[in-house]
Amino acid sequence: MVKELQEQFPPIPSADSADNNNFSDVIGNKTDTHDGDSLRSLAHIQDEHTHTEAKVYPMMKVGVTVTSSGTAYTLGAAATIVGAIQNLDNAITSTTGGTVTRWALTGHAYVVGDYVTLVGVEAGQLGTWPILVVSDANHFDVDTGTYTEQTPPGNGTETAQDVIPLDFDVHFISVEDLSANAVYELVLYDDGTELGRCRVTKNAVQDGTMNVPMITPLCAAGSVITAKLSTENAAGDAAIISIFYHTY
Repeated sequence: MVKELQEQFPPIPSADSADNNNFSDVIGNKTDTHDGDSLRSLAHIQDEHTHTEAKVYPMMKVGVTVTSSGTAYTLGAAATIVGAIQNLDNAITSTTGGTVTRWALTGHAYVVGDYVTLVGVEAGQLGTWPILVVSDANHFDVDTGTYTEQTPPGNGTETAQDVIPLDFDVHFISVEDLSANAVYELVLYDDGTELGRCRVTKNAVQDGTMNVPMITPLCAAGSVITAKLSTENAAGDAAIISIFYHTY
């Protein structure tokens, strides 16, 4: 009898299990996340997609300028929306507290609430950290739990990269300015792989600024998001954009 019941009601699988041996594996575990492929995982993904808070990038600053090619309907160069890598200044870091490090990076453009990944620095500073304080346009503070004074050599080995620290997907493109009358085609990429594309138009009666719905696959935490632009004009037209996204 016990064996028959076990066969009819197999044990609950572990969280995000990849097994596919019985109906329990298909249904899943209540603790399944968006990393699984059970029915519970799919419901979890839909819930997060619908109900997690909306965020924007870049935050609290001007959007990113994307420029088209000089040839009609030809994509221009990629512009980085998330994931720009900048070299830390060749300057001694200073502390504002026992575990807070102030880094020098000329013209960093970060704001409080941004996340940065530090590479090439002392072991205690390596990793991804939220920015706590922006004292000026050339300095920012992070709390890494430790502090070690060091002098970046200025050779590009010690860098800061702005990141989104959780898995995410894009819900809208905010088109904030268009430079000329034309049909614009915008393409988003995740580490070089196309995420999606959309079109907007600027003419004598509409300025083209709008929030354009966008459906994308999930992007891994730390993904580099770039954009390319083309227009019907044989000129370097420009669009200023930002993204609306949700984290998972």
